[in-house]
Amino acid sequence: MGNRNEVDYGNPISDLNPDDIESVSVLKGPSAAALYGSRAGNGVIIITTKKGKKGEALSVNFSSSNVFETPYRYLDLHYKFANGNRVGLLDERSEYWTGMELDKGLTAVQWNSPVGPNGTKVPTELKSFPDNMKNFVQTGITSTNSLAISGSSDKTNYRLSYTNMSHRGMIPNSDLFRHNLSLSTTYDLTKKLRLSTDINLTRSNSNSRPSTGNRGANPLEAVYNWSHVDIRDLASVWVPGQEGIQQLSPSNNMDNPYFIANHMLNGFLRDRAFGSVKRNITLVQILALNLELVLILTQRKEKQRFPILTHKKEKVLIICKIWPIKSQILNSLLPTRKNWLILA
Repeated sequence: MGNRNEVDYGNPISDLNPDDIESVSVLKGPSAAALYGSRAGNGVIIITTKKGKKGEALSVNFSSSNVFETPYRYLDLHYKFANGNRVGLLDERSEYWTGMELDKGLTAVQWNSPVGPNGTKVPTELKSFPDNMKNFVQTGITSTNSLAISGSSDKTNYRLSYTNMSHRGMIPNSDLFRHNLSLSTTYDLTKKLRLSTDINLTRSNSNSRPSTGNRGANPLEAVYNWSHVDIRDLASVWVPGQEGIQQLSPSNNMDNPYFIANHMLNGFLRDRAFGSVKRNITLVQILALNLELVLILTQRKEKQRFPILTHKKEKVLIICKIWPIKSQILNSLLPTRKNWLILA
């Protein structure tokens, strides 16, 4: 059974909606520390998001995009020998490709050899399958739809946006979904006093994120388990008549990559709310004071599903991790706009 289940669930910066970003700038060294304190001593990345502009008429913008992904290249492996530790012997339990030669007309009893009239398996020709990875992965599709409404009046600027992102990964059964809702408003209370609010709500979730470890629960690693096996013969996942009991695999010490992709699931749900309230006071014509309060709320849930195969039926071990709502409040007297910071 796959182990070492290392999963990348993404980080909060990935929750930002690219369609809401107006500009990205970098401050290095002392200049960053002077503005943002000791935490920015190594530098800071400033992400400025979009907002309504004064004098802008009411506008509605809709955008839609679809991105298709396929591997640029594949690992160039030799595919000259079948599994085995010695030339001339086929051992489908071996992790080494140093067994019998492939594509030479040689035959051997294999995991899927047909059974003859006398009840014994019939040797079949050993062939290589260098396109196994190409046959395993699928075309990844990322669909993004965004709607934004912005405008202004004599005293108010505003921008409201919603974005939905849906991603189907190149690894079978992997996905990612994200919803972003953003509201930015500015209101001039007087000629010298301005109030601004920015609110961002994000939900990211997935039914399964693929493991990124080297072996174990990584389905891509399992594709390279056998050089003489057509990976498409394993797509049914289960041994016929033993569905939910025994996975279909040429050897009992290595996992079927389709079994890992479809039955070792790494789901997650992350809700994040962040925003700020700013008050700008114009003291004199060339001097203004910004007072800013930033609030960040985050809640995360991870759910890992591991099948446990028994002689009776597949059982499921579910590991559920829930992080309680985490809040962070930042006070600032900085002359910033709607900026979100990444401290290096």
